[in-house]
Amino acid sequence: MRKIKKDELLNNSDFAEQFAGKQRKIDELIRSRKIPARSHLEFQFLNPEILLWELQVLLKDQDIVRDDLIDAELADINRFVPGQGALCCRLNFSFTDSKERAEKLMAWKKLPEHVSLYTEGNKPILGKMIYPDELDRDSRSVLFHFEVGVDIPEGLKVTLPGVELDYKFSSQLRDHLKEDLHTDL
Repeated sequence: MRKIKKDELLNNSDFAEQFAGKQRKIDELIRSRKIPARSHLEFQFLNPEILLWELQVLLKDQDIVRDDLIDAELADINRFVPGQGALCCRLNFSFTDSKERAEKLMAWKKLPEHVSLYTEGNKPILGKMIYPDELDRDSRSVLFHFEVGVDIPEGLKVTLPGVELDYKFSSQLRDHLKEDLHTDL
């Protein structure tokens, strides 16, 4: 997966003009990369286009225009980009009850040991949680990187009690992941 470059960013006024048209395209791209796990959980595979969109929205919403601040945000979002042969997946969670959230997140400390992609022949590839301390904060998501090499995953498994999932990827999602793996950095 390639990193985002500064010359890909639009200034805030140009982005605002193009927002509605791009929003529909990005929403469709995001939907095609989501895996529902439970009513309060979903996995989402990220790519440079989604990360660029999220960065543009952040810059616009916070009215960030100074070069040094843009550079800092760009560096921050590029930390999410895994190396070559790896995929980036975000686990989004939403709870309406703060007590339930605290209980679930405490149990999910072992989540990285229970989340894997699998390739043909069911070879498991464990994910590495990026910034695991996000589970201790009021965060709504955590990131995983999966070192898959050149093998396109067939699906995703979660074996954590209460969150069990065995999801076979659609051909559309597999095509997206293949593109992510074969995009130059």
